Amino acid sequence: MRMMKFYILLAIICSIAQSVFARLGESITQVRERYGNEVWGSTNAVPGMSYSAKFKKDEMQVELHFVEDGPGISRSVSVVFQKGNAKMFTQNELDYLLEANAQGHKWGRAQQSLMHISWTRDDGAEAVYDSKHLLRIVTPEAKRISSEAAPRNLHGF
Repeated sequence: MRMMKFYILLAIICSIAQSVFARLGESITQVRERYGNEVWGSTNAVPGMSYSAKFKKDEMQVELHFVEDGPGISRSVSVVFQKGNAKMFTQNELDYLLEANAQGHKWGRAQQSLMHISWTRDDGAEAVYDSKHLLRIVTPEAKRISSEAAPRNLHGF
């Protein structure tokens, strides 16, 4: 009986936590419903992206980059998570954020180097947790847009 109560409590906590963090594929409206209004936003901060915004809730800072799928219809294609005061994420927090941003895909095993840990999703999305304690998750679409928007005179550097 105690185990059943534990699992019920765990399920409730997980369902509450799932509504806290932004996810890839969400619209700016959905993200604003989670966090409230952005603390910063720009239409030309990242070449090729229609809108970029930074939100803060509790100790979490979240920066998202959006593409436009039609007039007034946006979708996030990249996200950066950082805890306040650049605190480290726990392994459980990293696992949760990756799962919440899987979009129905599977993440591969973590690859660790001196400066970062990285994961690749089965569709080519990438996540990197770096030495500054930032978790960046980028979809294949965001990678394509960034490479197309790169200044032509810098190719090859």
